[in-house]
Amino acid sequence: MLQHAMRSILFRRAADGLRPLGARTQAHKLFSTDAEQPKAPEPPSEETTHTKEWEMPSGRTLVVNTDEPQLLPGRKSAPSPADSASSLSTPTPPAAPPPLPFFIRKPPKQQLGLTAAIHLVKENAKAKFDETIEIAIQLGVDPKRSDQIVRGMAVLPNGTGKNTRVAVFARGAEADEALAAGADVVGAEDLVEKIKNGGSGAIDFDRAIGHPSVMGLLGSVARILGPRGLMPNPKLGTLTTDIGKAVKLAKQGQVEFRGDKSAIIHAIIGKASFSAEHLEENVAALLDAMYAAKPKTLKGVQAGTGFITSAHLSSTVGRGLQVTKESLMAKAALK
Repeated sequence: MLQHAMRSILFRRAADGLRPLGARTQAHKLFSTDAEQPKAPEPPSEETTHTKEWEMPSGRTLVVNTDEPQLLPGRKSAPSPADSASSLSTPTPPAAPPPLPFFIRKPPKQQLGLTAAIHLVKENAKAKFDETIEIAIQLGVDPKRSDQIVRGMAVLPNGTGKNTRVAVFARGAEADEALAAGADVVGAEDLVEKIKNGGSGAIDFDRAIGHPSVMGLLGSVARILGPRGLMPNPKLGTLTTDIGKAVKLAKQGQVEFRGDKSAIIHAIIGKASFSAEHLEENVAALLDAMYAAKPKTLKGVQAGTGFITSAHLSSTVGRGLQVTKESLMAKAALK
């Protein structure tokens, strides 16, 4: 009978949505003589309120008014309906930033013809010194292949605008010929010993020319001259028997060009004080020498219009200008 009564209480509390009581509390409710008698329900008031009761483990009853908003932990006031609605609504995405003013936007790259680019570079060269004008030409070759290396010498008809100091490694009659042609430094064993003892600090020249008879002496200073591009080389015409001609060409404005690891050739074409016609003539001479040194292994587009892919012209402190390759090819005698 006791089990039946306890089971009926459990079912009744489960139907009311309340937590079941412990066994002792259930027995106390059934057999306690001083338990409170149930009160008669009060008549409903004009303002009906909705409440919910919970039976505590201690035997006390907790009554909560469900019509009033309950405070959450950490809040000092009850949430308003607007707060509840805003918390459930979809967050508004941030507004897009306003467009940049026209004077801040990066202008698109514009390709110019060679003549227009030279005039504009000269106008932008406003430094207090005579700026050097250089050209950078991107080639359509593979610099990793040894048979596609572009290297040579170009004689600029109007010079580079700078005084080139020339050193000659020669003896006897060749040394006298070099001095007559205008060489600045001439020597053989004494010059090699000076470079060997002084290292890079003893190099006071911009171009080195050697005679084949003293080539055996240059092996001891090859590690000093080689990284600076000063080692005489027969392919560049700096190791030759015609010492006088080599010195005159170096003094006239002969420049060396070679593609770097990115297949880009950097070369000086003159100074900002040069006229536009003289600068164009120097560029044409450089292009002729480049096409003459074009690798024979190039075929198809690489051997034709693809040999030069792009070019930029700039001064020492000026910005670079992109030059159309069609204008460069038109200046070259060899296509």
